[in-house]
Amino acid sequence: MKSKFLGVFVALAAIMCATPAVSATIIFRATGTATGFSTTAGAFSNMPFTVTATADTNSKRQCTQGNVLIPNCFLLINDSLSVDVAGLGSFDILSPSLSIRNALGAFSFAEVYALSPLGIRTLMAVNISGSVSPLTNYDLISDVPLFSTGAFVQRTDAVPGPGQLPIPVTGGALLITQTTISQGSFEAFLRSSVPEPAAWAMMVAGFGFVGGAMRRRQSVRVTYA
Repeated sequence: MKSKFLGVFVALAAIMCATPAVSATIIFRATGTATGFSTTAGAFSNMPFTVTATADTNSKRQCTQGNVLIPNCFLLINDSLSVDVAGLGSFDILSPSLSIRNALGAFSFAEVYALSPLGIRTLMAVNISGSVSPLTNYDLISDVPLFSTGAFVQRTDAVPGPGQLPIPVTGGALLITQTTISQGSFEAFLRSSVPEPAAWAMMVAGFGFVGGAMRRRQSVRVTYA
């Protein structure tokens, strides 16, 4: 009997301890006003916009330059990146994209236009003006309460060249040329947490083992003298 209960206990302990890598979706959102153009709607000026990126927290990587790691710089590989411009609609970025927090505390939404060697174009960067950035040591996988005081969002590659090429989006292409703002905002929040598939497999197997062990327990036999 002891061995059977021990087997059940071990199985339950395995289930409780099998808290595997958890996959969570984090959402980054920045708002402000923008000037630029789209190939479908033409030029626009000082229009309210919202940039939204979603990424799996397990995709976090340290930034590199060539084969050299960049200290205190991290990125996430986005699952999606979109820009909603008031009056023009929502534009989904078609290329792979990244969410990056650099060593200076600047956060940027970037499009990957080449893989080998890696080439990126900044769609937008979030900085803090006149104060210490609350993103200086941000880990990219935690919530950031909405903040607006002293925040501004600005496209960083406003010089002529490859960086000024429109970014491919659904329905055409979009280029935001200037987004300096006085009343912008930024926030980040986790949407959900779910165990990885391997974790579910371990948990189901564990419960199956417990059920099997309980079924194998012999019934108590009562005999009369």
